[in-house]
Amino acid sequence: IRRLFAFFCFIRREKDFVMNSIKKLQQLYEKRGIILFDTPQIRRYKGLRLPLSKFYKYVDIMDYTEILFALFEVSNIFENKEILELGKNILDDVINLFELKGFLASFYIPILKIKFPMSEPISAMIIEALLDYYEITNNKDYLNLAIDLTINFTNTPIFKSYHILPSAIPLKSPLKYIPKLKNTFFKSELVKNNSSFLFALISLIRITRDKFWKKIAKTVVLGIENYFNIKRGLYQQIIGLGKKRYHKLILSTNFAMIDIFCDLFYYTRDDWYLYKAIDCAKEWIKIQDKQTGLFPDSYNGAISYLDGNTDFIVALLKLWELTGEELFKKSAEKALEGIIKYHRIKNGYTSYLNIRELKPINNIIDTRYVSLFMKPLLIFANNWRIYSEGRTSIFRDR
Repeated sequence: IRRLFAFFCFIRREKDFVMNSIKKLQQLYEKRGIILFDTPQIRRYKGLRLPLSKFYKYVDIMDYTEILFALFEVSNIFENKEILELGKNILDDVINLFELKGFLASFYIPILKIKFPMSEPISAMIIEALLDYYEITNNKDYLNLAIDLTINFTNTPIFKSYHILPSAIPLKSPLKYIPKLKNTFFKSELVKNNSSFLFALISLIRITRDKFWKKIAKTVVLGIENYFNIKRGLYQQIIGLGKKRYHKLILSTNFAMIDIFCDLFYYTRDDWYLYKAIDCAKEWIKIQDKQTGLFPDSYNGAISYLDGNTDFIVALLKLWELTGEELFKKSAEKALEGIIKYHRIKNGYTSYLNIRELKPINNIIDTRYVSLFMKPLLIFANNWRIYSEGRTSIFRDR
């Protein structure tokens, strides 16, 4: 169940399809409990990288985020209390399964009944889910837990030193000495880690209006500016803490920063964030391919990535709505037209295209990315606004 796919089916009056999908999830949940999957579904190749994982099946906390967001969105769309109740029950069970020492463990090993003592900032997506369900239920336990989990991230040694979060946090000291994990604790990733934490902070700002959270968010952004910003408007994805290590500039990383800056401006009215979003967008528009209108996935590269272009289009439309500057809308239109014309292959859209040769890298159609491509299509087709019409939740990308 993906929240946007469910939303699209609702737009197309395919309510029965959505409800049948949720019914299957309900049946699976009733049969198996919270252990819905035998193996990780989203991070199949990037999960628990230890010999332990070869002998024992394990559960990844990330596999619950889309389910929780989807049930929240669909319960709102259909005004269905039963779907909301299912979402609440799964959320409560996720917390019970993964909560460890004031954090959310990344993995659970059912046969050993062990919460693997490591937490990743990507788990801040669950903080967002807690805040979603708090808004609709007014259950202050969700709000208080979200606050506690957020505060605990800020009290970690790396955050206090660098004002950013590492890729993972050991919850037991011996983990620091395991070679395959050691580097994870001393590197930092922007998208999916620090970005997830910032999106959780944005939710806290939106709900509480508390200056405290605005201050924490500004602290994180300044940390990102210090360590991830290569030059004005451009951000790298990975750094080694305490080292200068420059990696490729990736479109997906920079789209996320535009997204974050736009949201922070909208909810704080701090113009500094808007200027940052404008700087980043204009740097990438400079290298937008003139023939196809597509953005390369790496700065000055030759490969167009369907999902990266999709997300960048949505970010540009958010920026256009906030600034009224036509440059951003026109750039988004060119990229959308480029996807439709050049990524199109038989039966769908290819994920990767060589811009210079105008040839698909392969003929694989990833249904996940094709479904997410519906975001800009829906926005343009209906002339929607994301902020003024209250569509930030359904069009968020995590």
